[in-house]
Amino acid sequence: MAPLCNANPVFFVDTPALLRQAEEAVYAEHPDIAESGLVVARDAISFSCMPGRKRLRQNEAASQCLEHPYVAVPCKASVRLMVRSSVTQQVSALRNGRCRFDTTYRPVIVDFFQDGATEVRRPGFDFDAGRVGDCDIDVSPDEIDALAQHHEAILAREFSEQEIARGDGTITHPHGYFEVDVERLFRVAQESTEWAAEKGDLRLRESDLSFYCDADIAWAATNPVTLLIPSQQQSTSLCHTEVIFTGGERTVEKLAGDKGCSARNSGGGFLVRVFSDGGTEVSPVAAGGYRQGSCNSVADAPSVEEAIARYREQAAIQ
Repeated sequence: MAPLCNANPVFFVDTPALLRQAEEAVYAEHPDIAESGLVVARDAISFSCMPGRKRLRQNEAASQCLEHPYVAVPCKASVRLMVRSSVTQQVSALRNGRCRFDTTYRPVIVDFFQDGATEVRRPGFDFDAGRVGDCDIDVSPDEIDALAQHHEAILAREFSEQEIARGDGTITHPHGYFEVDVERLFRVAQESTEWAAEKGDLRLRESDLSFYCDADIAWAATNPVTLLIPSQQQSTSLCHTEVIFTGGERTVEKLAGDKGCSARNSGGGFLVRVFSDGGTEVSPVAAGGYRQGSCNSVADAPSVEEAIARYREQAAIQ
């Protein structure tokens, strides 16, 4: 997938490499799991960027008296694998003619951090996953290499003709598993809302980013002439992220029982879905959105410039 990075997208997640490297890491650290003893679900990869995220350097901290045992790692990718022998599935028919699929499995999770560190976690309890859909769909776990090859085909289509200029806010993983041009991403999202300038100044609801990579989702646009929805059999973009802008006054209220705070914006807002090639889709958000969490986090609504500065500050520490 390395040549695809030359297309210089707004962000790039090498999902095939993540799947294969996660498998290798688990077999190396847990020899009790037999070769080919792992499978994977379609939604196994998660990726996020948080300007304040830090990682405890566990191995170094255990052997050295570190004055600063934490390191800044704004971006992190996780791969959730399934121990094949632990997977059980149940199908229940619903009254509307559809079915519910419930899966239980024992997970092994591999985290890939921005500073190049890799950590393997093996929870000692089962995970549950549920999904509703047509009764004839196949929700069985995939073989890891088969899913990796499926992602490779999608990425090859997605980046085959792209030539996009790169900005100055690039965050790069040393092994090339993921790359995010944070500055361009926020600016692309901001530019997509300029047609709504009469709404007043818009601020980010938060500067954290969650990226969604799913080979089953197709984002092909509706034909503007015929208004026909295109075939949704194949993805046209493997990964996207969402940015929410809010306007108006921000009201923060403390929740009872020391449960943090809630924040609500009186003005309207917009959800901007940003794709890896820089394309966007914009949707109105009623009442500017609502958040609940720690009082510091919900009260913080940075501007685009402030969000970019936070990521730059952390990237400079690397």
